[in-house]
Amino acid sequence: MTTKFYTIPEVAQMVRLTADHLYRITKSGELGTYKIGRKVLITQEQLDSWLASKRQYTKLERNVMADTYVATH
Repeated sequence: MTTKFYTIPEVAQMVRLTADHLYRITKSGELGTYKIGRKVLITQEQLDSWLASKRQYTKLERNVMADTYVATH
């Protein structure tokens, strides 16, 4: 399996944020990176994980998760 790496400008274009904003996110440690020389690279897995952590659930989804939690605990 080959790991896909993206640069900050590539990720910025994908997620429609500025590169400066992404540099701040990576500097804070919220989004992991690899640094090779002066290049900052982000793997597809790191990007997917970060995006999943930003997921906002609908009210229906939250209610279903709450009902499931209550029923199992």
